[in-house]
Amino acid sequence: VQDMMVPMSCMSEAIDKFHEWFDIYPLLFFPVAIFDHGPHEGFLRNPQRCLPGRNYQMFFNLGAYGVPQKVRDKEEWDAIRNLREMEHYARRNKGYQLVYTDLFHTRAEFREMFNHALYDRMREKYNAVGAFPEVYDKVRPEKGLLDE
Repeated sequence: VQDMMVPMSCMSEAIDKFHEWFDIYPLLFFPVAIFDHGPHEGFLRNPQRCLPGRNYQMFFNLGAYGVPQKVRDKEEWDAIRNLREMEHYARRNKGYQLVYTDLFHTRAEFREMFNHALYDRMREKYNAVGAFPEVYDKVRPEKGLLDE
């Protein structure tokens, strides 16, 4: 299972990339509006290219569910390399990877993708630092899969 959200302007290239990385069909596709919340920005950053006269930018979720074709054909498929390329693509295009999928971000890359400003303030305000793990610690790669 792999999912990412990127701006609509990336649609054609993203579908081509998913074919290159996963070669799984059918793909899950649905539109997502990401709103500009001004100074109340949350974990998803305010969009950079809102539609004219609107306070949102259209993104789309693209998901691959199943076993990559190369694996089914008993060929070599490098999961970490392909997923790292997908993560880089999402970050480069100001998109997001859904956190219920396999993640191989470093902590710094995860913080680059997701806005932690409000999250960090709330953890500090409610004394959660040290008492509860950060989001990254709940979704990070298993030890030994990625060197930070």
